[in-house]
Amino acid sequence: MSLEDMKTMPHILKPFTLVLSVLFCLFTFLCPYRAFIWIPEASSVIMVIVTLVVFILHLIDTAVLISTPIYPFIELGYTAIFFIACLLSVIVFFCGLFFTFDLLLIVSIGLSVLLGMSFGLMGMITWRSRNTASTSNNQATASPSFPAGINPGV
Repeated sequence: MSLEDMKTMPHILKPFTLVLSVLFCLFTFLCPYRAFIWIPEASSVIMVIVTLVVFILHLIDTAVLISTPIYPFIELGYTAIFFIACLLSVIVFFCGLFFTFDLLLIVSIGLSVLLGMSFGLMGMITWRSRNTASTSNNQATASPSFPAGINPGV
């Protein structure tokens, strides 16, 4: 991976996800709602650490780690776990709105939704592109098997 690869779709979300996770961590720790807040706080700290490590691995071009066949499954794993953590954070913050209506809770809900959408999109794109290099039945490059002399129409 290099900076040129960071311009393609699943990897262009990594800096965006890193910034969102830092903001989410900041607003989570500033929230006045304290019941069950350990779920978003713990998940936000782990999100910041993991997204920072992944971003640095992609930035310094560690092709040995990133180009292994197991890496897409590792990426699918952490994106799925963080997607679920973002959903749980939305539920906790939404329940907190019934007790303490605060602007920080609303901003935290919005950041959690954006972060969940970012992890979900990264996971979907990684799922679709995990084995495109090893697929041999690509229908786009397959030649049609028409009998001789039959024109299928244009």
